[in-house]
Parts: sequence; C-alpha cells; structure tokens
Amino acid sequence: MEKPFFSIIILISFLLICVVSSTDIDVKVLEILNGRVSAFLLNKTSESGVVKIKLEFNNIGSLPFKSRVRMEISDNGKDLYTLWSDEKEFNPSEKKVFEVFSFINKTGLFELRTRINE
Repeated sequence: MEKPFFSIIILISFLLICVVSSTDIDVKVLEILNGRVSAFLLNKTSESGVVKIKLEFNNIGSLPFKSRVRMEISDNGKDLYTLWSDEKEFNPSEKKVFEVFSFINKTGLFELRTRINE
C-alpha cells in the first residue's frame, strides 16, 4: 500500500517542479544616477598653510559611474584656487573618500564651493 502512495507523491512533486522551473520571472532595475555626500572634513594640517579636505561620497543610484570632485576657494567673490581630486569609479551603493590638498598662504574667511562631476 505504501508503494502506490509514494509513487503518487513523487509524480506530483515532479509535475510541480516542471511547472515551477518553466515559469519566467522578469526583474527590472530602474536606471538611477544619484549620489550623496555623507561626510566632509576641512583640516588645516600645518602652520605653513597646507589644507587637507576630505569628502565622502556614496553612490545611492543603480548605475556605476566615474567621478571627481572640483572645489573652488574664493575670497570676497574672487576665485583664489580651483582644486581637483583624482577620478574614482563608483559601483552602486559604494562609498569612497576624495582627498584634496591645497596651500593657502592667506588668513581669513573663505568660501568653498564643491561640485561632484561625472
């Protein structure tokens, strides 16, 4: 009595596996190009005027891309320096830190504009 019952269970399992394995599942990921600055640090590292700037950037989109940081330092609307970081490649959900160094031989308050270029 057990053999026919066992055979029926195997047959039903086989049919279910065939039905499940023949089902197509279509998955789409939206193509989103997006990022976020997650940290920023400005540090004067010496009395000689060397400034170290760190900017942490996170790719929160679904596409990989290459990027670099451009920073413009100005004093009362007059551009003093334009700084560029090295280019970095970002995969989706990847976070990296850009480092930029500059020599500023003036004291005072400065404006810093930061752009992340693709």
